[in-house]
Parts: sequence; C-alpha cells; structure tokens
Amino acid sequence: MIIKITKDEFVFPTLGKEFKQAVGVSVAANMREALKEYDASADEVVVYVDTPVVLMPENQLEEENPEQLYKLTVTNEGEEIVVLKNEFSEFNVSVLFSVSKDLMTVIEDNFQQFEIKHILTEKFGEAKVSDYKEKTLYAFFYDKTMYAYAFKQGRLAFFNEFEANEAQNCVFLLLSVYKQLNYSQLKDEIILEGDVAFKDELKDLLSEFVKNVTV
Repeated sequence: MIIKITKDEFVFPTLGKEFKQAVGVSVAANMREALKEYDASADEVVVYVDTPVVLMPENQLEEENPEQLYKLTVTNEGEEIVVLKNEFSEFNVSVLFSVSKDLMTVIEDNFQQFEIKHILTEKFGEAKVSDYKEKTLYAFFYDKTMYAYAFKQGRLAFFNEFEANEAQNCVFLLLSVYKQLNYSQLKDEIILEGDVAFKDELKDLLSEFVKNVTV
C-alpha cells in the first residue's frame, strides 16, 4: 500500500481515497484517524512525505553527521524528529529529510514492514543524469513547494526548495537563481514540471524575461 502525506491531506492511491487533515491537529494524530476511517491495514506500506530536505554529496556522508547537519540546517520549532535519507546514486547525492517521532510511532504501530520516502524519489528515483540538459533551470512543483535545480557536467550544480504560493513570487525566485547561474536570457532555458495551479500564468510572466520557457 502507498500513503502520500501532503500539507493538507493523506492520499491513499491504492484505495482511491483522500483524508483531509484537521487544522490544529498534529500530522501523527491525523494519521491515526485516517487509518481508522479507511481500515488501511496492509503487510507492507510505502509512506511518501514532503518535508524540508538537505542534499549531501554521498562521499561527504561518512565525514559528516547527517542528523546533526539536518537539525542545524532545518528549523523544526522544537518538534522531536527522526532524520532519514534516500540515496540518489545516479546523481551522487543523498536526500536528508525528516518525520516527527510521533508520526514514526504511528507508522511503527500500524505496519510491520514499511518504507518512508521523500516525494522527490518519485521524481528522481528512476531518473538518469542523461535525462537532463545543461544550461537549463528546472522547477518541479509539488504540494505548494517549488524545487529548483540545474546540472553541470553530469552533476547537480544547484538545488533549493521554495514555497510556491503565487506566480509573482516564483518568478522572482526563479529569475534570481537563473541570474546566479549566469544563464543567458536568449539561449538558455527554464523548464516547469509538476502540478501547480498557476503554471500558465508563471510561464507567461517568465517569458517576458527568458526567451525559452517550456511547460
């Protein structure tokens, strides 16, 4: 079984069900209610989350303390967390992310076998470096988050995540990154991927500054 935890709901693709999270209630408490309502029992489950990420080159993992690095980089407002990682060997990076200890307890209490993955594994898990062009800024949208990234000589040259609440703000952020990467407004490209309500508006606004914008 697959469970996707977004900022607003739990999605059970195999059951064709969605469960809206109650406002002011922890993700863990919402998860318990969702599992009760849908009797979502299974021998194995893959849980996808969309929590803040930190990317690390794989060769640095042995030299650094991943958990300490994550906690220093990402603010969790005092919440106790469990730091996890997914490896993207094709890109020579590992993605550090987290779930709350309470959510981990709910998962452990309800499933004997489970995997917890960041939603980026759906995007990059089976991808190849050769799938991506250089001199191109990619923007992948998922659940009110924009992941911006670019490649150089077969490696990630840039990666960051931003809130994606409105088109104007995304334009400012993407153009700032585009300038930082020293890309040409006439020759190079921005590619918009994933789902966001204002994608067409974003494309039109970006096209005023960058000639090649692809959806």
